[in-house]
Amino acid sequence: MSGGVPAGEGELLRAAPREFTITRLLAVPVPDVWAAWTEPEQLARWWGPEGYTNPVCRIDPRPQGPIHIVMRAPDGSEYDNRGTVQSVDPPRSLVFTIELKNPDQSSRLINLTTVELTEDGSGTLLRVHVRVLHETADAAPDIAGMHAGWSQSLDRLAAPVPRP
Repeated sequence: MSGGVPAGEGELLRAAPREFTITRLLAVPVPDVWAAWTEPEQLARWWGPEGYTNPVCRIDPRPQGPIHIVMRAPDGSEYDNRGTVQSVDPPRSLVFTIELKNPDQSSRLINLTTVELTEDGSGTLLRVHVRVLHETADAAPDIAGMHAGWSQSLDRLAAPVPRP
């Protein structure tokens, strides 16, 4: 098996050199963007591609803090994501792993995500770097749609919050 995963580990994960960076210029101050990433109720509003909701959304924005997000697709399918905060430098950077689980709770995909926020005039320059750490063979469709999914998520983040 490639990527340094020992043979004989069954269908464990293999290394995958997949990564990309997406940037957005947001017309809100850095503290507001930071809150959108670190407060569960705000994170639930925008995480995931267009049409997805997040009936479970938890994040503890401290080193080794857990992340648990269940994304629900428009067709009702659910995707269990669990991760761990690796490092935090409020309100400038957040680094975390996120693991997409199979229904049997085995790992399908693990990403390392780095979020960097920089003041830019009266707004925020947001840089999100995603790197696939491990994948299984059944993760190919997830990887194929990952860039588009992140792009849609960040579009949702940038959208104004509807007022009641």
